[in-house]
Amino acid sequence: MKFYVGIIFAAAASTRVLSAAVSDTAAECGSLGVMSIDNIPEDVDAANVRKCANHPLGRNRPLAETSLGPMEDSNDTSVEAPSLQARDCWFGAEYGCTKGYCWRTCGTVGKGTWCWTASDGGTGPWYTCKTYSDCNKSQPCGKNCDKCGCSC
Repeated sequence: MKFYVGIIFAAAASTRVLSAAVSDTAAECGSLGVMSIDNIPEDVDAANVRKCANHPLGRNRPLAETSLGPMEDSNDTSVEAPSLQARDCWFGAEYGCTKGYCWRTCGTVGKGTWCWTASDGGTGPWYTCKTYSDCNKSQPCGKNCDKCGCSC
């Protein structure tokens, strides 16, 4: 009987700890939402899944604060558009760095879709950068989030 009481006590204590951890994560993530681990690929370590689902910058990539990778057919990384606002499609460089985060083009060529990139197949921490050279076209798009996937 003492054995069962011990198990029940341990289970109750761990439930309170897990509940506190979940509410702490929810408070930390706020409007970014808590990342779900229900649909992560089998080869991804659950310990490497990011806490917050959506990207801190949402779909906003201000061009003034962006370092662009070279265009496919040129080494010219200059762009004359004043800014790239939320939900704008992108038809320039294939990848870049904006406010310390990597992004890349994705989806059907010519549609202008892009995504923020994340490690561990897209479920891990967001790739960070200082310039476009810290990013690349092969980095996976972020997954399990509303505003970070391949879209525009």
